[in-house]
Amino acid sequence: MRIAVLANDDLTSNLIFSSIFDIADVNVVAVFFSSSPSSRHTHPVLGALDLLRRMSARYWIYLVLTNGLFKLFDTITLFFKLSPSNQCLSSIRRLAQINKVPYTSVTSFSSPEFIKRMRALDLDLLLIRVGSLLSEELLSCPTHGTWCVHSSILPACRGIAGEFHALRLADTPVGTTIFSVTKKLDDGPTIATTQIERCNTASVFSHTLKNNIAGAGLLRKLLEEKKRNGSLPPPPKSALVSSYYSWPIRHQVNDARSKGLHLIFFTEAITLCAVAFRFIIKKRSDT
Repeated sequence: MRIAVLANDDLTSNLIFSSIFDIADVNVVAVFFSSSPSSRHTHPVLGALDLLRRMSARYWIYLVLTNGLFKLFDTITLFFKLSPSNQCLSSIRRLAQINKVPYTSVTSFSSPEFIKRMRALDLDLLLIRVGSLLSEELLSCPTHGTWCVHSSILPACRGIAGEFHALRLADTPVGTTIFSVTKKLDDGPTIATTQIERCNTASVFSHTLKNNIAGAGLLRKLLEEKKRNGSLPPPPKSALVSSYYSWPIRHQVNDARSKGLHLIFFTEAITLCAVAFRFIIKKRSDT
């Protein structure tokens, strides 16, 4: 099975897709990263500043902190050719380096040049976790379609920041959906879902890590099953009401905080910093 990955260049995408590099008979042939967190700018810094205008400043600082420490970890890992994973952090670039898989940043997934490059890869499956809509030309490249790993149980919390929005809504479960991608945003048929337990005393960051690890496990399980059987079991039926949310804005973050929900605890930030610098070295347990 020949697979390519389109991913945001962030902590969560690296954590999820790092699970697929050692599956027997599954060949990752290329990895492509979004060059910017915002589709309005191609430069990562300008993209990050653009997002500041569209979300709560506190949530933006939380993203800069967590993803900034991830990028520090990624840089150290690549420079010193270290192990690709350390606790909650994983580097797809280092895994690609070890497995001799080409990787690059892309400014536009819709450009004719990029689509031509994708067609030449002769893909069976495309895996994505990006914030931009993909063209029909790109979606038609892989023989068996395109799967997206989304951080909510669809159709609830379509859009962005699935864990945060699910946690601030008492009746919404926290989990991950893998679905077949169509032209419409987060609206393709569901392939499978996984749910994690909510904890009222845990942070958004803690839930996000647990959800991404569970999502990585689900993705690996589906790929192994598709490779083994050639097909997948019928998808689950969801009774959840459809909803869509964008980046968390001030009143949403304030409301969540008033209910006792923290984005990240100080001790978690310090631990993440230590893990990024590899002052703490420990293999992650996914059980």
